[in-house]
Order: sequence, then C-alpha cells, then structure tokens
Amino acid sequence: MKTFTIAGTDQTARQLAKSLSLTWELGKRGNATFELLSSDSWRPTRGQEVILRDTNNVRCFAGTIVESTESFFNGTNLRKILVDCSDMSEKMDRRLVAGTFLNLQAGDIVKAIIAEYMTGSGISTTDVSVDGELMVKATFNYSTVNDSIDQLCEETGNIFYVDEDSHLHFHAQATYESPFVLDDTLWSTLSVRKGKEDYRNRQYILGGYETSYAQTEDFLYGESDTFTVGRGVAEQPRIWIGSTEVLPAFIGVKGLHPNRPFQWGYDETTIEYVRDAKDNIVPNSQKYGTGDEADIVVSVDYHYDLVAADGLTPASLVVIEYKGRFPVFVMMQDDAEIAARAAVEGGSGVYDNLATQEDVDSTLRCESVAVAMLRRYGHLMDEITFTTLQKVRPGMIMSVNLPDLGIVSSFPTGGYLVSSVSGRETGRVENDEVVLEYTVKAVSGEPIGGWVDFFKALMDGLRHSVDDSDVHLLRKVTETIALSEAYLKRYQGAPILWVDREDGVEATKSWIGFVELVP
Repeated sequence: MKTFTIAGTDQTARQLAKSLSLTWELGKRGNATFELLSSDSWRPTRGQEVILRDTNNVRCFAGTIVESTESFFNGTNLRKILVDCSDMSEKMDRRLVAGTFLNLQAGDIVKAIIAEYMTGSGISTTDVSVDGELMVKATFNYSTVNDSIDQLCEETGNIFYVDEDSHLHFHAQATYESPFVLDDTLWSTLSVRKGKEDYRNRQYILGGYETSYAQTEDFLYGESDTFTVGRGVAEQPRIWIGSTEVLPAFIGVKGLHPNRPFQWGYDETTIEYVRDAKDNIVPNSQKYGTGDEADIVVSVDYHYDLVAADGLTPASLVVIEYKGRFPVFVMMQDDAEIAARAAVEGGSGVYDNLATQEDVDSTLRCESVAVAMLRRYGHLMDEITFTTLQKVRPGMIMSVNLPDLGIVSSFPTGGYLVSSVSGRETGRVENDEVVLEYTVKAVSGEPIGGWVDFFKALMDGLRHSVDDSDVHLLRKVTETIALSEAYLKRYQGAPILWVDREDGVEATKSWIGFVELVP
C-alpha cells in the first residue's frame, strides 16, 4: 500500500507485510484486518479513523477501529497488534432514530435522518438519490441510523452504502452496474459452481399478525361476566345490550381503565364485565388540598350497575363487534419449475421452503415476499468466483463475456449479481508496491428478465410504508392547574367533572377514562 494512515498519521512503516485482509458482503459492513509492529509507546485506539490508499493514491478502504489485540514477546519491548476495522457506516450504529416521516421520497428521508442524527460525522448525502415514489409513512422506533435506512431499502428495492470518501450512496438496486465487463483479460483464476442450495419451487411465508374486518358475535348474559370471542382483539370493540349501544367511555383496557365496566385486552379473546366498576372512582365527599380556599370537594352520589340500572339481566342479548388479530400464512408455487424438476429427478418435483417474516403484517405483502423469493431462489443458478485486480462492490450487476466457458450474460437483461468481495496483499510487487488482489463471488441473474427486472418487480410488490410501531417517549410532567369546587354528576349516563371557579391548586391525582373536564 502506498499510504496507511491511522488518525491522520502515516503508520505504513508499522504494518506487517501481507497482513492486510479486506471483506465486503452484500447487505453487511465492509471490514479490514491487519497487523502492526510497535516497539514504542504508540498503540491504536478504538474509534480512530483508518485510511488505506493504493498505488494511485486512491482510497481502497476507509473506516474506524472497532477492536485491537496485542501480543507481547518476552524479554523485548516489541508488540504485534492485530487491528479490526469496520467501514464508515459503523458511525451510523451509534445513534438511534425516533420519529415519523409522512409523504416524502425515501431519499429525502435519508437526507433528513443524516442531517438530524449524524451532524459532525463527516458523512455526506450528495450521492443520495431522491428519485422514486413517495413513502406514505415511515416510522422509526429508536432504531439505529443503519437499521432505519435498511428499512427504507427493504421497502423501495434500493441499496445503500458509505464509500471510502464518507459519501452515503442510496439508489435503485436495478441500476447499479459494474464499471467493467468480466472477460478473459480481467481474471487470473476462475471457477464455476453449480449447486441447488436455497433452491425452492414452493414457498411458504409465515408472517406477522393481520387485523381482520369488523365481525360480530352474540352472547346471552348469564352468571359468567366473561365473553369469549373467536380471535384476539386488535382494538377497542363496540358493545350493544339488546339494541342499545354501550357508550365508548364505559369500555376500557384491562389494567389501564379499572373503573370501566367492560374491559378488553390487546390480543386477548376475553372481554369482561366488571360489576360496580364505577363505585371505585373516589370515596364520597373526598377532599383534596388543605385550607378553606384550596379545598376541592368531589362528591359521588350515584351507583352505576348495568345489571340493576340499565337492564342487563341474565337473559340480555350482548352483541360484540370487534376486529381480531390472526397470523398471516401464505403459499405460492411455480408449477413450471415443479414439472421441470419432476421430469429430471422423478417424484413430485416439489422443493418446499418456509420463511418467517414477523414484520410483514398483511396477506398481500406476504404474497409479494413469496413471489420475490421464488423469483430469487426458484431457479438453479450458477456462482462464479474469480480473482482480479479490479475492484467492484457487492450489489453491483456485472456483465460477463466468457464465450469459451459458455458464460455470456449482459446488463441490463442479464448479468451476475456480485455477492461478496475480499481483498488481500499478494506476493507480487509492482512499482515498489505490493499488489492488492480481489476475490469476487457473483451469482447468475434470474433466467427470465435478469436482475434488473427482479429488483424492479420486488420494488413494485412492496408497500411504500415503513412502520416500526408507534413511537412513545414517556416523560414525567408536573403542572399546576386552577380549580376550586368540583363535583361529579351524571349526564346522559356518563359522569362529568365540573369546574366552576378558579383557585390555584396543584394537581395531585390523574383523572382517567370516563371523567371529562368541563370549563
């Protein structure tokens, strides 16, 4: 290597010859390992930047130190230091993203995330593409910057990486073409592997949970106060006693609204009726505050019992309308591939595969994932491995022109997808510099249409919305409100907290559920 700098200082003289190893894999960070010799007090520190440049002074790796291991030699002050580095995207694992973006292009969301969370990191967004459709909603619930952008890539079919100049690239996978065509002038060793691992022609997808349409179930109220529905409840149900609907204020979540007579739990199949639930709000004529001017008198002079007051008898019809949760499970198959395998191998020709996608929570999206997996793994593909002095990146689509080997496939209708790249120092020296050689693995594209069509179809089948559940940040808040006299009274079956005068009183109790403030 021409230069080898750590924290801006040239440390080339310390590097052990042929100790450098570089690796990049599709969907993973780039890594570099190397060994140094030191006989003084200098040592590398975790987090320091490492820059490796080739003979043309072009950066071939840039990253930060994540780990170092020192070996000592007894009787000497000589130390051997093994250094492990990750590329510049490692910086994006240090910050968490929490927030929601609405109706923005994915590239604009990426730029906003970097501007908000990576200020001062040196990561540039000048190579972020903002082409493509709008994202209806993107919610990130304290995920790392890397994971957040990964989610956007999954939803758009894009690819992202941070290059050696700390430029973040975010663009369509289908347009990521290799800078060279692999022909006989660019490789020194080459092998072709024909296997069938990961092959499948029938794909099962076990997804997350989907919410059903509203459905109703009827019950006759008897001695039991529990009503069991067919599925776990996804959101607050509606309830009727006969033809009269129960007010929503009387339906609450178990453990959260103990004073509401009907209580349900998320993903639970039971809805319970709690007798006399409202008698437990506050004791009769309970006072808050001290002194004549600060007293707040809360009087409760009603008794709420649906059995006694509102006609719920052992023969009452109780109707519950709810939306249930159910697991998504789909199956897709390629009949032509099944027939082809049966013709060659005999038997049914079926190759089953089950994939679990807990974050995919709709039948349509699971079907899209199943189709994408069949397009990706539903054909027997070839893998080529070759050594070259030319550098490529995982995710690139590379044209191959090797007619003597029977391999001719060109971008954009074909091509090979680069899956991994590794680099090492060879024993060869050119212009007084050790030559860096790369080993590249690439797999053949989808037989019909190639990789470009595959990634475009994958992108079209995905919903343009990222939802990592709602973002909740709980904070303790202390606030003073103005109250004097207050009392509870019934208004169309619902109690109301009435406030009619202003005095400064510190709020010491929360009123939750069906209690409503009226100015």
